[in-house]
Amino acid sequence: MDENKNTDWKTVPVYKDSPAAAREKNELDAYRASSAANTACAKAIKEAIKENWTGSSLKEGCAQQVMDAFGPERLAFVLANTVQLRAYDTRFSRDTRAWAQMALAGAEGIIPEEKRIGWEIESHSVLLNDFAGQAREAIEALTTLETPVYHESYQYAVDNQETGPYWESYACNRDCRHAIEEAIADHYDGYRMDANVSDGVLKKYGEERTMYGWKLNPNSFSIDLTANHQYPLIHNLSNLALCSTSYLVDNASTLRYLDKSFFR
Repeated sequence: MDENKNTDWKTVPVYKDSPAAAREKNELDAYRASSAANTACAKAIKEAIKENWTGSSLKEGCAQQVMDAFGPERLAFVLANTVQLRAYDTRFSRDTRAWAQMALAGAEGIIPEEKRIGWEIESHSVLLNDFAGQAREAIEALTTLETPVYHESYQYAVDNQETGPYWESYACNRDCRHAIEEAIADHYDGYRMDANVSDGVLKKYGEERTMYGWKLNPNSFSIDLTANHQYPLIHNLSNLALCSTSYLVDNASTLRYLDKSFFR
């Protein structure tokens, strides 16, 4: 383990073919490097769970630290491998098992089980299920951040055969809008918004996507709030050294610019 202490595991590609195929293709070195990375990742997950288990739940960021060291693809592959090896174990949720099936992407039938057992995570299934929930969220957040904001119209996307990027961006925009609605509802205290209302949204969706709707049409960004009177709302982006702006939601639930005097 000490000899691998300084290895940058994120630079090692995930190899999903069998040892026999690797030998035939003269790719045994790639297979062995990936296998070593899988083993190291499984041990890292075990240690992360051990260090971050509070007795009732995992600390926030437990899966993130493993993903930072091994990358999202290997984290998903190694975690899904263990879930699939324990297909009999009902302590994994339905969502976790469905996600694992997709994440393994056919390698289950290609790589022999006796090889995959070497990458199994030696942790309790209940704790692994909690870890898998964190991992899925971390991977999804990273995927969202890496999805470019598509600025062109749908017709342009059709004409230029770019409907794939259009719909990927559309889905992220929709989810971002819902996240903004939830952040507003969670951080409103009856009079003002918490200064950190936008932190979670910015972290998950990035500055460009978070501001995209308002840049397009700041006076018609609808959010789902039922209100019989006006609420002063703060959208604080100061943590990213951006110009902080505050908004008002009227009875029609329309987001509008307000004077900065609403800031505390």
